[in-house]
Amino acid sequence: MRALFVSYNGALDSLGQSQVLPYLRELQRDGHAIRLLSFERPAAEAGQRAAALQEQLRDRGIGWTWLWYHKRPPVLSTLWDVLLGMAVTFWLTVRYGIHVLHARSQVAAAMVWPVARLLRRRFVFDLRGQMAYEYADGGTWSEGGLIYRLVERAERRFIKDADAIVVLTRVLAGDLRTAGVRPPVVIPTCVDLQLFAPPAPGGRLATMAYCGSLGARYAPELLVAFYLEAARKIPGLRLLLLTHSDPSLVKQMLADAGSPAERCNTMQARHQEVPDHLTSALFGVLLLRGARSLRGACPTKVGEYLAAGLPVVSSPGIGDLDMLLEQERVGVVLKGHDPEAISEGVGKLIELLAEGEPMRTRCRRFAEKEYSVAGTGGPAYRTLYRSLESRR
Repeated sequence: MRALFVSYNGALDSLGQSQVLPYLRELQRDGHAIRLLSFERPAAEAGQRAAALQEQLRDRGIGWTWLWYHKRPPVLSTLWDVLLGMAVTFWLTVRYGIHVLHARSQVAAAMVWPVARLLRRRFVFDLRGQMAYEYADGGTWSEGGLIYRLVERAERRFIKDADAIVVLTRVLAGDLRTAGVRPPVVIPTCVDLQLFAPPAPGGRLATMAYCGSLGARYAPELLVAFYLEAARKIPGLRLLLLTHSDPSLVKQMLADAGSPAERCNTMQARHQEVPDHLTSALFGVLLLRGARSLRGACPTKVGEYLAAGLPVVSSPGIGDLDMLLEQERVGVVLKGHDPEAISEGVGKLIELLAEGEPMRTRCRRFAEKEYSVAGTGGPAYRTLYRSLESRR
């Protein structure tokens, strides 16, 4: 079967490296002819890196077409990318006789859906979260505003017309089933465990790790508040920020609170470098503001922390984590973001850390069970594609 996978995230980005390419390699194992259309961010050496990746994918039998991602002006730049992506999707579909059009997220679906309808191709909607809710919770869009309503309406249409729907959490899958749509397939955000060696005994530094973006829903003040409380109870605790975002606000907040500057280490690590940094830490944190948008969320960092043997400290209400982390004894779910809830969470974390190596082994095994590309995500996508093939 010939499939075109369309991603608005670049294949050169960390997200593309961790959440697009591994799944395509898994699908290719079943003999599917896979092509990728992605949008790459202009950056130093982007052309050289793209040429190297193109050769690697070609050797694996995966075709790749990429376009430049446009950021400004807001909205209009995205609209331009959608129109261009729609035209290129149409051309690739006709040129290569594509059977399945697979859209990763709502922006990609806006490119794919019209082509799938026009050419009567199978349409897979990979719902990576509820976009309108996410932007409203992050303060970018006003709830009920024009853009919010248009995106929400488009998302409902994509869900209604999709031949297959993929969601990240059981919670969101239950919401959609209640709404009476096609039963979705749940595939959490998985990790290539080959990049993460099983945690070796000992060698852990007193470090709180945070990996990913800062700002909007990923509120820096929550990160700082938890670190300061944890540092009061864990002697010598340091903060490691693995982020491509500007960390200056976090550093300023720490300085204002009297935390020594040398205890905060920030770096822009590439995807392949993340495991080495995480495996020396004590625990990882995932602190998010939001409401409805959190139900469909399964951030990449959860699987990465667990694969490195780190217990996870999570805000309440994020996808399936309320049910999974404490039930499996691989993390702590805060009851809220107020000082009392944070203090209680730090206490529970210290109790968990006291278990030592058995706890770290448990985290790794749970990652292998729930968040493995090879063991969970890849087989689920391959099963989904087999079901589409049987319907041709």
